[in-house]
Amino acid sequence: MNQDTIPIVLKAFEAALKRDFPAFKDSLTPDCVMATTYPTHLPFGGESKGPEAVAEQLRRMSEPFEVLGADMREVLSQGDTVVLIYDEKVRAKATQKSVVNRAVAVTKVRDGKVASIRIFADTYAVVGTL
Repeated sequence: MNQDTIPIVLKAFEAALKRDFPAFKDSLTPDCVMATTYPTHLPFGGESKGPEAVAEQLRRMSEPFEVLGADMREVLSQGDTVVLIYDEKVRAKATQKSVVNRAVAVTKVRDGKVASIRIFADTYAVVGTL
């Protein structure tokens, strides 16, 4: 387990939860890529490339929801890869429906920054709250 990569990813994750988009953007490499399993017809689905686009995708992902809490269930690390397994409780602002989004984020770290993020989420439950 590469302990050096874990704090880098957890710092980016914390910034994302706090909606601190400048800090999140600063944690990314210039060629960072983020992809989600959310349907591409949603404003936060699909893939984005580069710190500006990735931070914007995260902002769009956060916009419809109020984050009520998050529980990190497990953190796995091997080489430059860190996997976060977490539960994120959110409430849709428009409907006031809440859900626990059980998600996995597979990240790659390069040069002390996050180079890629692939989010596998409970898309059915999340979309059902909108």
